[in-house]
Amino acid sequence: MDDDATEWVTGIVIPNPLREQRWRQSDERADTDLYQIEGAEYLVCDLGEHHRHDQDTYVYRLTKIEVAKTSSGAVFVPGARWDRQHERAEDSGVDAPPTARRRRRFFAT
Repeated sequence: MDDDATEWVTGIVIPNPLREQRWRQSDERADTDLYQIEGAEYLVCDLGEHHRHDQDTYVYRLTKIEVAKTSSGAVFVPGARWDRQHERAEDSGVDAPPTARRRRRFFAT
């Protein structure tokens, strides 16, 4: 396959998990400064590792939201990770890294 013709998935659009009641009631909410994006319907997430656009089924999870502030505003950059669906189903017994218990992770699929 010609690499120049290969299409890559570099990001995803997800429903904003910060709109969910479980986030608004979580203890983490007070420790973050994400109030400005809680009302957004969707988040555009950068994938830390890109993957080919193919017929495989992928599972994504939001892993971080980076914040950069200036005196005139803030920029939020949500980041996500992916797994192939069959890799998760054929798990060799090794637990996946925790997604909801680690500090600064806001959504687990």
